[in-house]
Amino acid sequence: MKTFLSVLSVIIVATMFNVTDVSAQKKVRVKFSNGASSTVLKGRIYGYQYIDYLINARERQILIVNLKSKSRFAAFVVFDPTMENLEGSSGEKEFTVELMQSGDYVVRVLLPRSQARRKGAMADFTVFIKIE
Repeated sequence: MKTFLSVLSVIIVATMFNVTDVSAQKKVRVKFSNGASSTVLKGRIYGYQYIDYLINARERQILIVNLKSKSRFAAFVVFDPTMENLEGSSGEKEFTVELMQSGDYVVRVLLPRSQARRKGAMADFTVFIKIE
């Protein structure tokens, strides 16, 4: 019985750490309604957590991202299909760019490190994403 409880406690602890790691970061595939080229998404981030919004787009399309939050710290960064951040997109509230290649672009909503490390840091947000 003692061995069973020891094994069970190890499994529970391991599961807790695994669940925390998996839920800490989130990926959301952005799908536009039929005939629409934009969408509005709402979310909440805590501490070092971030949410990646994946948008499939083609070369020469225009990507527009607008972030609104009561928290002045909430921000985003846009990554191209090779996961290089797009110049000028880091830490912004609004960003527009002509895309240089086709593929999945990532809009990562996050808190900057200086804010994320504070106890209880969180931000509710709304992000507007449009492809023209």
